[in-house]
Amino acid sequence: MKKVSVIIPVYNVEKYLEKCLDSLLNQSFPKEYYEIICVNDDSTDCSGDILTKYVSKYSDRIKLLENKENQGLGKTRDYALTEAEGEYVLFVDSDDYVKRDYIREYYQKAASTKPDIVIGGYIKAMGETFETHNEFRGIWALVSYTVVWAKMYRREFLVENELKFLHRYQEDIYFNLNAFLCKPRIELIEYAGYYYRFNPKSIMGTMNSDKNIEVTIDRIFGEILKKKPVIMMTQWEKQVIEYVYVTHIVNSMLQYNRGCGVKKMRSKYQFCFGNLKRRFPEYKKNPYFSFREPKGESRKIRLVVGGVMTLHKLCLDRVFFCLLSIRLLQEGKRRNNS
Repeated sequence: MKKVSVIIPVYNVEKYLEKCLDSLLNQSFPKEYYEIICVNDDSTDCSGDILTKYVSKYSDRIKLLENKENQGLGKTRDYALTEAEGEYVLFVDSDDYVKRDYIREYYQKAASTKPDIVIGGYIKAMGETFETHNEFRGIWALVSYTVVWAKMYRREFLVENELKFLHRYQEDIYFNLNAFLCKPRIELIEYAGYYYRFNPKSIMGTMNSDKNIEVTIDRIFGEILKKKPVIMMTQWEKQVIEYVYVTHIVNSMLQYNRGCGVKKMRSKYQFCFGNLKRRFPEYKKNPYFSFREPKGESRKIRLVVGGVMTLHKLCLDRVFFCLLSIRLLQEGKRRNNS
């Protein structure tokens, strides 16, 4: 049995794909102990040709799957998981790359303690600038740091709990929060070996108020709560899910809906906080809505969420969001005119 399966969904990444594959083929981990599963998600550029070239050269190490039509990251990963043989699974995005000791570092921790999930940090690559991120602790490394790369999952844990991505957008949130509700054993490693290539032209990089990301987020949480209703959660689980829901709706308001104008912001505010009250009627009692809590969460998120929820308790948050939408809208107009 393979020790590790590396899953790589591939869609129109001809510029970056070879560096990604080379970084995984040249690992210090014994090559006979891991497999690389690439899924061509109906690419329209030369990505398919690159995959064919690599498979012909490394047929014993790379398994190539094909989607007949574009499925998106979520369903593509689900498809690859059905073909995986490794004891543990790593997910790598095809425009990213990893350090030479990446698989070894993760598997050594997994082999020594047999956790369900191993979580490390990552390096944000912005051209020639690199930022190392490894700030989350405890369960927050899973539920707030929701990306699936820079994590290693025990395959049987995924299979036994029927964990799937399903969604086309924000699929990692759905996957990792469902994993959290399955009570995984988690190990953290003080290691950052995953290079996340930041692309401002990516799906998330081009998100704006017209994409209504808050609707997608609410739908995902609605499906999570269908799978495990609040009434079936422990008090702690409910508080964690509640808190993470708020972090995402606050992020959608501040990050993706900025500059949308007062009328649209009011509508989005009503949608977000109306659904918060409907889904979590007792959310105001959550002790995590403060500047000091939760321990293990990144300082930046604690400050932002704590600030917004303090304004919310004082009934000043609606005014804050509307003022922010006017200011950013005016700044945008000035930049366009200059």
